[in-house]
Amino acid sequence: MANRNYFRATLLLLLFHIGTYVSAQNLPFKHFTTLDGLPSQTVYEALQDRQGFMWFATSAGISRYDGYEFTNYTLEDGLPDNDIFGFYEDHSGRIWLRSMNGKISYIHHGKIFNSENTPVLKKIDRSSQIMKIVETPDSAFMITYYLEGVVRCTPDFQTENIYHKIDKSAGAYIGGYQHHDGSYSIVRTGELVCLANNKTILSRDTFAFTSFANRIIGDSLWLGQEDQFGSSPKGSGKFNHWISTGSLVLNFAKGSGGSIWVCTEDGTVHFDPITRQRQHFLKGNHISHVMEDHEGNIWFTTLKNGILLITHKNIRNFTTADGLSSNNVYAIKKYDGQIYLGHDNFTLSKIDQQNKISKHKFLTYLPSYIRYSKPLIYDIHIEPTSMLISSQYGLCYASGEDVTLVSNLHGRGVVKVNDDRYLVAGRYHGLSSFSKKLLDREKRHRASHELPIFREAYKRFDIIQHCATPVNVVHKQGENKFWVGLDVGIAFFNGDTLVNLHDKIPQLSERVVDVKTDSAGAVFIATSNKGVFIVLPNQEVRKINQHNGLPSNLCNKIQIDGKTLWVGTNAGLHRITLAHNYAPAAVQHINATAGLPSNFVNALLVDEQRVWVGTSNGLSVIDKNVVSHPSPAPLVYITGVAVNHQNIAIGTADEFHHKQNNFKISFVGITYKTNERIYRYALTSGDHLPEQSSIEWQETHNTSVDFPSLLPGHYTFAVMARSDKDGQWSDPVTYHLAIATPFWKTSGFLVLITIAATLLTIYLTRVYQRYRRNRKAEKRKLQLAELKTLHSQMNYHFMSNAFNSLQGMLFTGNNVDQYIGKFSKLMRLTLEHSDRQMITLAAELEYIQLYCDIEQLRLGPRFSMSVACHEQLNTSRLLIPSLTLQPFIENAIWHGIIPMKEHGLVTLTISPFDAFFKIVIEDNGIGVNASLLSKRTTARKSYGTKLIMDRLEVIKQQNNTYLSVQIEDIGSDYNDRSGTRVSLAFPYTYYE
Repeated sequence: MANRNYFRATLLLLLFHIGTYVSAQNLPFKHFTTLDGLPSQTVYEALQDRQGFMWFATSAGISRYDGYEFTNYTLEDGLPDNDIFGFYEDHSGRIWLRSMNGKISYIHHGKIFNSENTPVLKKIDRSSQIMKIVETPDSAFMITYYLEGVVRCTPDFQTENIYHKIDKSAGAYIGGYQHHDGSYSIVRTGELVCLANNKTILSRDTFAFTSFANRIIGDSLWLGQEDQFGSSPKGSGKFNHWISTGSLVLNFAKGSGGSIWVCTEDGTVHFDPITRQRQHFLKGNHISHVMEDHEGNIWFTTLKNGILLITHKNIRNFTTADGLSSNNVYAIKKYDGQIYLGHDNFTLSKIDQQNKISKHKFLTYLPSYIRYSKPLIYDIHIEPTSMLISSQYGLCYASGEDVTLVSNLHGRGVVKVNDDRYLVAGRYHGLSSFSKKLLDREKRHRASHELPIFREAYKRFDIIQHCATPVNVVHKQGENKFWVGLDVGIAFFNGDTLVNLHDKIPQLSERVVDVKTDSAGAVFIATSNKGVFIVLPNQEVRKINQHNGLPSNLCNKIQIDGKTLWVGTNAGLHRITLAHNYAPAAVQHINATAGLPSNFVNALLVDEQRVWVGTSNGLSVIDKNVVSHPSPAPLVYITGVAVNHQNIAIGTADEFHHKQNNFKISFVGITYKTNERIYRYALTSGDHLPEQSSIEWQETHNTSVDFPSLLPGHYTFAVMARSDKDGQWSDPVTYHLAIATPFWKTSGFLVLITIAATLLTIYLTRVYQRYRRNRKAEKRKLQLAELKTLHSQMNYHFMSNAFNSLQGMLFTGNNVDQYIGKFSKLMRLTLEHSDRQMITLAAELEYIQLYCDIEQLRLGPRFSMSVACHEQLNTSRLLIPSLTLQPFIENAIWHGIIPMKEHGLVTLTISPFDAFFKIVIEDNGIGVNASLLSKRTTARKSYGTKLIMDRLEVIKQQNNTYLSVQIEDIGSDYNDRSGTRVSLAFPYTYYE
């Protein structure tokens, strides 16, 4: 049995040439140089500060990196020297710089403090290179200068020399370290000293150090001695075994898990102090420092080649530089613990369990017309003593160095049906099968007849074609069921019949490029343009595409590993965790940014611990257990605030003038594993951030947001980030700001304005009222003057008429004494009423009666007068404008009755009328129209009536009341009656 196994191994070994041992596979790394923004290719040291920013000390200043860009600082920005060899961050976040010229400085909150702008630092300045800076438990600093020794600086910058031995044989000072027990080690080029309480010498050992490499890691001091390194517990002078690196040791750095990075002139050695195992990386580079950051990324600084960054140390890449036959990997198979790779140029590579790579070029055995076509290998079927190779040229059977062409048509895959027959997928011959017995017979025939190694014998292999449709893949499920991926859909083959599943499920009518099944019977179908379909045993279909996780629908290969689906696309590798119902529960992406040599995945293999990924630029090997852990969320910081295009210092809560309302807020999410970062932000009102579920977040890839015109008020700006669309969101980082309300919009100002407006309104109202009262008073005075004038005119008119009547009576001599008596009484009443605007109706009637008596004395029995007053009217209290009725009575006598020959009658009727009382004066004279035609009337104008009409109008305006006067002719063409009617209406006004 042992001989048989040996024979099988020997046959397979003949297929491959002996390869080279790969000591450390290529780690995927990013390379930063001056082209990316570094100030120099010579980088001495790296530091990640407590916020997550990366700092680099170079020969041309220092540089800060946030994952997007480098920000550089030089002498012009305040550095004491452009040659900065390293950093030290103290407990308060100050970053101290180790300069070449011995001038001390530090950076805090983005500002550089040096002895020029901070005079107290002059106490610490020396003239030689600063080798080490260490903070002690009491917040003091131990600063080691190359020539001046160790200086202790207290928190208030008081200094004292701790150890300064003038001894040329002891050499320069190259290091100083604080131990956990309080002791302090000083490293010189000629001695190693350990002090207690900064004074007492605990130990002093003489050495001749030929390297400046020294660093305390844990509680051991690691030292370099030319091309060797060793450690001394607490700097005791007792060194463990020295270990050779093969090149000059430059520095040491702490690794994860207690490991040590040894930096040399020819790469770096990763050393495990417990197992004593070591791996050599990045040969050919002068590595000055190694640093592992908070995300597990590894930074390598070099003295000539800038910075190298490994973001995924659990990804190993293989290329032709490591021994592969080609960087194009199209097929991956595992057999007996070894990995077989199919390339272009009809070549194979094999990686054994010790990472030993061997390769075979079958082109050597192929005819020239096949060699020139350089066919691709798409699939490999491996058996103990042989293998079947599916390629662009066809299907080949290889055993040792013997190669037989089974089919010369484009082959895509082969599966074993039984011990005799094999099923073959082809682009041009569709689905076919052939007999392996004929292959074995052909091999024996060739060996016995000494025929050529390669022979086109496919016409004798009993090939049976089952389907002429182009087939891309064939997959075996169970014993007798085969899934066939077509250009037009998916079908299954039971050994005799091909049944199209896409006829039953039309959505599967796509170009199928790969098929896999799981133990539950679910079928996973990868398509070239619609993503992945999952057909459950009940023929229910699930879809995984760009709508629910995949970045691309262009799939190439898939693998199923329990509830994990691996999908290779033209956008990288994607790990999909499936829920119990086969819906995608989580998706994780691994692409060129994450460490793959290319985004175009051609082949996949998943074993117990690793994922093997074949790309167009090499092979990647990924620890699948590490990949399953999601990347941490980026560290988010608000890096700047600009107000009205002017940068300001950031406070926890800033208040601004109402004109300062144009804001630009800059931020950054720090992660170095990927170049992709997605931000979401919100600006809410108030001083506190509401519940995240109630916030309307906005997403962006930019690192700043503009708010060009904010209204007055209190705001809270919040931003969070994640490394990619499937990563975790960070906690929100907030910035509070307040824009002052203009003083004219403040509540106090509005209250003041309201009070002022009220007072002004009251004042203006009073002024206006006073003005109106004055105007009314003036108007009243004017009206009173006018009334008095009218009164005087009326009195004059009445006196004129009265004297004319008296003259007539004196001439005739009749009733003169009686007339003079009544006339004198009338004059007295006239004088009494002239000073009054209103008199009682009784007084007015008395005045009218006296006037009529005088006229009757003058005219005799030619007219008479009657007065009728309604009993409801109280004439002794009811008021009427004085001397109002007399002119109308006079007109009735003089213009209506005197011109006629008959007896005249004047009637005066007083009666209530709605809200007024009405006085009607009627006569039976010639009437208005006849009076106007009379020559006598024309010669004697009715001047008194006009005066009383004007006076009533003045009274109406003055008292803002209603007064009405109507004069009408009561005669007509249809009756014999004639006369005039005067109707007057007055409001009820009573004498108090």
